[in-house]
Amino acid sequence: MSDLNALIAQRGQIKAQLTRFATYLRTNGGDNVDIDQIKVRTEKAKQTWEDFRCVQQQIEEEDRGNEDNERYREEFENLYFENIAKSEKIFKMADSTSTNASSSNVDSNAHIPYKNDNAASTNPNVNSIVKLAPLEIPQFSGAYTEWAAYHDIFSALVHSNDKISDIQKFFYLRSSLSGDAESVIKCIQTTADNYNAAWNSLIERYDNKKVLIQVHTQAIFDLEPIKKESSSQLRKLVDTLSGHMKALESLGEKPSQWGALLMHLVVSKLDTKTMREWEISSSKTEVSGISKLTNFLQSRFRVLEAIETSQQINSLQENNRMVTYANKKKRSSVFAATSEIKCYFCKQTHTIYRCPSFLGLAIADRIKRITELKLCKICLRSHEGERCHSRRCTICARPHNGLLHLSRSEKPTKQTASHTNEVIDRDDSKEGENSNNTAVSVSACAYRKNNNSQILLSTATVYVYNIDRKPIQCRVLLDSGSQHNFITEALAQYLRLKRTKTSCAVVGINESSHTASHIVNTTIKSRITDYLSNLDFFILPKLTTNLPSMPIVAPNLKIPAGLAMADPAFGTPQAIDMILGAEIFFDLINKEQIRPMAHGPVLQNTKLGWIISGPVPHSTVCCIETSVSLFTRTSSTFETKTLEERMAAFWRLEEVRSDELYTIEERACKQHFLKNVQRVDDGRFMVALPFKVALKLGNSYDRALRRFMSLERRFQTDKNLKEGYVKFMNEYIELGHMSITNSVPAADQCYYLPHHAVFKDSSTSTKLRVVFDASAKTDTNLSLNDVLLKGPCIQDELVSIMARFRTHRYAITADIKKMYRQIWVTESQRDYQRILWRENPDQPLNTYCLKTVTYGVITASYLATACIDKLSSDEALQFPEACSALKHDFYVDDFLGGAGSISEALKLRDDLIKVLQKAGMELCKWSSNDPRLLESVDTATINVNANDILMDVENTTKILGMYWNQNIDAYQYTIRPFDENTRITKRVILSEIASVFDPLGLISPVIIKFKIIIQRLWQLNTNWDAVLPSNIEKEWRDSHRKLSDLNLLVINRSLVGDGEIADIQLHGFSDASETAYGACLYLRVVNTNGKCITNLICSKSRVAPLKTVSIPRLELLAAVLLARLASKYAPNLHLPIKKRFFWSDSMVVLAWISSQSSKWKTFVANRVGEIHERTLIHEWHHVGTHDNPADIVSRGCCPSQIKNLELWWSGPKWLSDSSSKWPMKRTETISSIDVITEAKTASCVMTTNDHDKT
Repeated sequence: MSDLNALIAQRGQIKAQLTRFATYLRTNGGDNVDIDQIKVRTEKAKQTWEDFRCVQQQIEEEDRGNEDNERYREEFENLYFENIAKSEKIFKMADSTSTNASSSNVDSNAHIPYKNDNAASTNPNVNSIVKLAPLEIPQFSGAYTEWAAYHDIFSALVHSNDKISDIQKFFYLRSSLSGDAESVIKCIQTTADNYNAAWNSLIERYDNKKVLIQVHTQAIFDLEPIKKESSSQLRKLVDTLSGHMKALESLGEKPSQWGALLMHLVVSKLDTKTMREWEISSSKTEVSGISKLTNFLQSRFRVLEAIETSQQINSLQENNRMVTYANKKKRSSVFAATSEIKCYFCKQTHTIYRCPSFLGLAIADRIKRITELKLCKICLRSHEGERCHSRRCTICARPHNGLLHLSRSEKPTKQTASHTNEVIDRDDSKEGENSNNTAVSVSACAYRKNNNSQILLSTATVYVYNIDRKPIQCRVLLDSGSQHNFITEALAQYLRLKRTKTSCAVVGINESSHTASHIVNTTIKSRITDYLSNLDFFILPKLTTNLPSMPIVAPNLKIPAGLAMADPAFGTPQAIDMILGAEIFFDLINKEQIRPMAHGPVLQNTKLGWIISGPVPHSTVCCIETSVSLFTRTSSTFETKTLEERMAAFWRLEEVRSDELYTIEERACKQHFLKNVQRVDDGRFMVALPFKVALKLGNSYDRALRRFMSLERRFQTDKNLKEGYVKFMNEYIELGHMSITNSVPAADQCYYLPHHAVFKDSSTSTKLRVVFDASAKTDTNLSLNDVLLKGPCIQDELVSIMARFRTHRYAITADIKKMYRQIWVTESQRDYQRILWRENPDQPLNTYCLKTVTYGVITASYLATACIDKLSSDEALQFPEACSALKHDFYVDDFLGGAGSISEALKLRDDLIKVLQKAGMELCKWSSNDPRLLESVDTATINVNANDILMDVENTTKILGMYWNQNIDAYQYTIRPFDENTRITKRVILSEIASVFDPLGLISPVIIKFKIIIQRLWQLNTNWDAVLPSNIEKEWRDSHRKLSDLNLLVINRSLVGDGEIADIQLHGFSDASETAYGACLYLRVVNTNGKCITNLICSKSRVAPLKTVSIPRLELLAAVLLARLASKYAPNLHLPIKKRFFWSDSMVVLAWISSQSSKWKTFVANRVGEIHERTLIHEWHHVGTHDNPADIVSRGCCPSQIKNLELWWSGPKWLSDSSSKWPMKRTETISSIDVITEAKTASCVMTTNDHDKT
């Protein structure tokens, strides 16, 4: 991940260079333009193109499937071509102006004037007969072989030129350097005073005679050998050898005197024939000199050139004779002419690749224009023949030029004339067009409808060819309802086929969506006939479950003997490797069809053999269970899930979720746990990992080894990391939670877990934790987490636990020490939890087995909480209160509980310790609002000043994300200071909002204002990292500066107060505005002394929908939210609530609620019906707006104000008085509302029939 972040940072730096170039052109592209500086900057900008392509390719390989990468590439390309075209336009205008202004006879064509131009100084009026090309300074990349030439040319043209200022020389110097040479002066500021220092730095770095000699000598040793007799290669060898020898001579060396060593080196580079000729012509007794060898080689390549030229002439004449013979009745004339390059688009003297006008077009317009000009879409030229051998698109590898690559967002949607929602796929083989974002559909069904039959689907076994053209047998499903063909990820990897990026949306039952991001092409062949077909397949991780779902007794189907079945094992449940869709389905069908038995399956003859499909009678099914197994994909238009859509779930946090039923997988996991869980001799639990059926792992060792080696390299640079890591692993070993294993099971019978460190500064026990990665893929593209069942959440919701924690006078918190590691995994499955570890690189690499439930495994949380639930059931008779707390007051391993008296709290504490000790578990990090509850607890397990790093408040404990000060028994918030220099973007705003943890909604009026800002950014369609509109940024900064005022907020934890309770009531309020709506709950407690206290329990808020909704309807939504809030969380308080009151300031809503839901239109009827299910009509009352605390939620408030809002924290003042002083429900007014637009309208239709009279 760190490598990916480094690449992303490097990509940002490259784009920043291009952005600075664009800014320079925009601000300096007027009349007083500096052409030289623009040329220098343009060349640097062109270098960024290659740098970007290299970095972007690495990012896309590391971060596959991330659509932001493609969008980033598109933005960079548009910015690059736009500004390169702009600079070319400036050059063209400057050349035109220069040509018109050059009326003098002086040749002004030199790019840089000479200091001592004798011809010019002697006779300045001599007319220039020949117009010389501009003298350009060569580029120097840091290669020592280029230094001498570069030094002399730059010195002559620039360094010794008195007509150029030092600052101009510095610019010329920087523009002529690249690579390592550029790094030498990178840190030197570009000023006139620093030019000489920069030039001298280069001389000191590269004017090294020793290194230059070594470089030229090494180049002679590295001469490229000639493998086949060739004049061009021989000439190249001679020229290269001579060049390096002359360079060495200029440095004072005498390579011609190196004798036998140099001779042997050069002769060994020659091809066999040349070497033989040399040995024939050279002396047989003495070693010849190097000059004689070079003369021989020069003579030799001249002879070869003459021979090759003659052969080419003869070949050309032979071809001409053949053409003449074939066309002897035709006459033709051939003319050869040369002309300068002209652009196909604007007819100017440049290629279409560099045409500013063409590059300035949108990509769709470029494609249209290329089609009109009848040019090849790959090379952008006109040539004969349909096949083009030029390089394809470097972005998607499709047959088109990179300048014509359409990103996903730019591609037009193709539609049929009759079905506007059906997206048609394109054929890549036609006209070389590229479109890789096609929405497709696939439909396949395996349905077992009752206990009497099962439905067979058409399956076949075929041969599919891998990358080496070797046939591999696989099993396919024939599906006439599928628009495309599909292949599993596992088979695609096994075949090692070349992949092409695409984007295919596959939408299924209940609109469940999947995306295929790659496509492969291969050939399938029938086992029975000679049928062959080349097809494209979209890759998906898995296609369907095993088919058929239950074994079939094939003989009972009365299949005629002698039929060549396409799938001989059609009755045995097996995996499906491919789906063949409608593209090929009907081509496979032959005419013959047989139904062996009534109401049985049909046999259909195909080119793959006989397939069988249809209902199977009960007598042929080995085992029957009442279930439905569906695999369906239905047609849908393609829809890209943007980051905005993925983040939309953030707003649903304020929704009150209803109780969810377990899924099939969750039920199976629960049943597996209950079947396999056991208690060992010391009382600890031992569990089994719940594996899915028919999923096998592959080789995981190689990936785990690579990850561990990378970890060891980090250890070498980070000693603190190594120290903490070793300490953690040694503790694992000392406690017996892992042990060395020497067994070598099969690759699919074990799994190696990669591991890494996670730091948590707020932890009071372990700052560094080692986390094990059970999601790492094996070579079959399956991880351990992929083959395990994920269990359900069986504990109470976080909000319920935290709200109930406020009902105890005496509160206690603790957590189970190393809970996961107190539960054993059955010994037969520990090979699936293997890790690689050694303390030092000089030690042998050992394999360990983790013996306990492991954090990082998908089932770990369920297995641990299920053991706690099982423990509470086992010990419920002996410790009823403690076991009830185990079941309801634990969130994973954190305990939040308490009691109404000190004696009850002490008993609860002691019983919890005893119960957990029976399972080998220990409670630690104890905290309480009463010190007496901590007196007999081991001091080592007391949580003392747990978060003094985060808060300057003593005795503050972080419980489930919130801060509890035990001394004052109150909640507090910690808002970190915001850096005013931070660039404000939508991403930053959302991150800041999400960092304020408020599960009970105690500061909803503050948070809702920030949510409204986010919604406004959604409406503006602002990019995640774009600069915000100034008014929104100002509003955000002003609001966020005040957010730190929440640090002064103190909220009472206890809801019930002191004294014996006489009466408890629940009061809820709802309200809505144009921007938001919300609801809040209050607990009204009256003790035996008549003292009444009211406190806010919790609240929920939501922003108003973007679609315009009337205020009465928003008020109704708020009332629904209140009903859900009360029905969900009030029962979980475990308090004897005698009465419930729900208050709204909307008379219209109260009128809707007071009537039958069937009376209203659909929107109102559905919501009124839900309110009637959760509440009673007589519980709803009217309250004035000024006395409605929910009004604060719907409108929001400033962080500095919420502290003193008594209405928010305690509700309206009259709530503490007797009920006789409460607002009266005005039934007459509610029932006499005469403007109710949501009432259903009735229509009467009268029909008459006229009968003819006879």
